[in-house]
Amino acid sequence: MQRLYSILFLAALCAAGCAPTKEDYRNDFVKGCVNRFAKDSTVASTEGRKWVEDFCNCVGDQLNTQMDAGQWRLFNKSGDTSLSQFHAYIETCINNFNKNKLNPVK
Repeated sequence: MQRLYSILFLAALCAAGCAPTKEDYRNDFVKGCVNRFAKDSTVASTEGRKWVEDFCNCVGDQLNTQMDAGQWRLFNKSGDTSLSQFHAYIETCINNFNKNKLNPVK
């Protein structure tokens, strides 16, 4: 019986250690964000892709301050539908992206 408890304890430790971190979920969000928005014809250029990467990283950083790993997991599953509740946190990211799009630095 003691051995069974030891095995279960080790399995639990491994499962806890193998669980994705909030940074893992943030990185997944950023990758999906970049892939989704970089295809838009208005930013489909090397410069535009940089703006998208900056935007997605900015949003990821802002959301990372508001969510733990469990919240990230649920958020990433929900798609963009829950992004509006974080608008106040990501407004600066949106404004910077729009500024770059309208007034690109050459």
